[in-house]
Amino acid sequence: MSKSNKIDPKMQEIVTRLFILQNKLQTVGNQLQDNVTMKQYMLISLLQATNEPNNLSILAQKMGSSRQNVKKVAQSLAKKEYIRFKSGKQNAIFIELTEKALACEKRTREIERLTLETLFQSFETAELSQLLTFFEKLSQGVAQVENKVKKGINK
Repeated sequence: MSKSNKIDPKMQEIVTRLFILQNKLQTVGNQLQDNVTMKQYMLISLLQATNEPNNLSILAQKMGSSRQNVKKVAQSLAKKEYIRFKSGKQNAIFIELTEKALACEKRTREIERLTLETLFQSFETAELSQLLTFFEKLSQGVAQVENKVKKGINK
């Protein structure tokens, strides 16, 4: 990476494309299911994938979101009776799935499989591995930016 004041247009294009792809994936994902949004489904999937108790803070960290945003998604799922809240120590709020959520997850599993197959149909196995490597490096860069923001970007 260059230390000059110029910004590499490729880096700007990558970030722009990531935002556009995220928006497109969320929009089409919301259209695939009529009972939950993509963010709601992601929260259900995270809860399904772990056997440990999950509170709002842990889930926010896993989702790369704020605790308040996760709470909003969780409250909408609670209204639909997909999750329930349980109080824990030190005002922690834990979330657990209901049978309704488990049934939803089973119904959407085939939709997810077909969607992923379509999304990645032009990728070779090696390219998928490369993409994961690139995303890991990008995630490390995001973590460094987060640290700089916490410390004050100009310091």
